[in-house]
Amino acid sequence: MSFFPLACSINCHHCVSAKECLQCKGDLVLQFGECLPLCSNQHYVDGVSRQCTGNACEPCDLKCTTCSNLNKCTSCNVPLLLNNGECVDDCGTGQYADYEALKCKSCSSGCAFCLSFDECFLCKDGYQLHNSTCFQLCPENYFEDSVFRICKRSFGTPSLIINNNMLVHPGSSMLITNSVFNMSHIDSEKLYVIVRNLPQNSHLQTMTNRAEKIMLKPGDNFTSKQLEDGWVFFKHFDGMPILGDLTLKISDGHKSSNDIVLPTQIISKFPPQIQQIDYIVISEESLIIIDPSILFVEDKDNIADVTLNFIQGPCLGKLLLMPNETEVSTITYEEYAKSQLAFKSLKTTAVYEDGFIVQAFDGFNSRVTDVKLIILPKYSDDLVIVRNKSFYFEPGETFG
Repeated sequence: MSFFPLACSINCHHCVSAKECLQCKGDLVLQFGECLPLCSNQHYVDGVSRQCTGNACEPCDLKCTTCSNLNKCTSCNVPLLLNNGECVDDCGTGQYADYEALKCKSCSSGCAFCLSFDECFLCKDGYQLHNSTCFQLCPENYFEDSVFRICKRSFGTPSLIINNNMLVHPGSSMLITNSVFNMSHIDSEKLYVIVRNLPQNSHLQTMTNRAEKIMLKPGDNFTSKQLEDGWVFFKHFDGMPILGDLTLKISDGHKSSNDIVLPTQIISKFPPQIQQIDYIVISEESLIIIDPSILFVEDKDNIADVTLNFIQGPCLGKLLLMPNETEVSTITYEEYAKSQLAFKSLKTTAVYEDGFIVQAFDGFNSRVTDVKLIILPKYSDDLVIVRNKSFYFEPGETFG
């Protein structure tokens, strides 16, 4: 019996049959018994098997279209995306999906999430978004919003404009609206009001969309939207005077206005009371303090709102505000209670009976009284008769 050499295909070096090669020639690779220039999709050339059996093709991971080895894809099956040799369905932070190339590509510097290299929509910590790009420092005329990681346009310092006094009925709540004050700013819808100080015997509150009350304290704030929607209220405690000021300022998150006092006044149920309880006797060219021991002033519900207005002044002297001795026509009750009202007499050669007319006004009601003065020459021996102090007793009481 004679044997003839087995005829392999032209590209095959060793074979089992003409259709089943075992080892290929040159740089050709072996796949399913055939010698090919490249492995078909989802197969790669295994370097180990190339040394042992020639260029043999091994299967890739099932997610790969092509690969360089079992653990490294070079392209992926649709709709998966190539990301560092892996086929994934989500590129993750700092990358975006290029569905034409089926690859994950890097966002621009500082960007956490983007639609393309030039279209960032959320920056990493320490960066702020401006025109789809992330900056560590915002451009000129912009400021950092660290909550939303964006650069906001600065439109200058906002201002608070007082329109009217806030008039509150005793013991009641008042809705604060734009009729009381306005906020001046080009972006007024995004302003918030900071509470700087609250007067005693009152509170400021906002309401949630569930009608829950939130009591505000100094340092708290409410938004311009809450003010516009009617969710900000001021409440006075009945029977008690308002002491101190309601002080506010507004901010756009970058710049703030100066502190502004919102004038608050209780609508008085009781008129003020004013009465001279002791005569004023003073030497010429002298100064005397007029205090509550001489001139009694009272208001049961809003004493802090009371002013003393001098309707007619003295003839032989001046009414002064201490300690600067400034001539006055009106003083507040607070100034009066601190003994800052004084009378300074002029020179006279004889006993002179003088006086002035003063009005106590609480913003709604008023009372007027005349205050008597007697001015003496410095070296006068004249006797002066003045009225005694007033006294009061109940019907049926005995005085003696």
